[in-house]
Amino acid sequence: MEGFLYVGEVDVLPAWQRKGLGRRLIATLVEEARRRRLAGATLTTDRFAPFNAPFYEKLGFRLLEGEAVPRHLRDNLERQVGNALDPVRRIAMALLF
Repeated sequence: MEGFLYVGEVDVLPAWQRKGLGRRLIATLVEEARRRRLAGATLTTDRFAPFNAPFYEKLGFRLLEGEAVPRHLRDNLERQVGNALDPVRRIAMALLF
């Protein structure tokens, strides 16, 4: 979307968490985005869940705010709020290459 790979959602079953699987899944997606010569990878996630934004920050994703949020992420955030997710909790993040 808009020259970026969009990460819709990545989940790892609790029994398989803390084994590096989520990290490897994201690394594989990022490798594919680089192979396609995209500008980076983007996602939306929960601001406060201890396993969401901090996980992506460790992988190099950064919080986007205001005009830095691409249209596709603004649209996704609006849809999420329309689906009853708390707008205070929702954030946009990007890993730029």
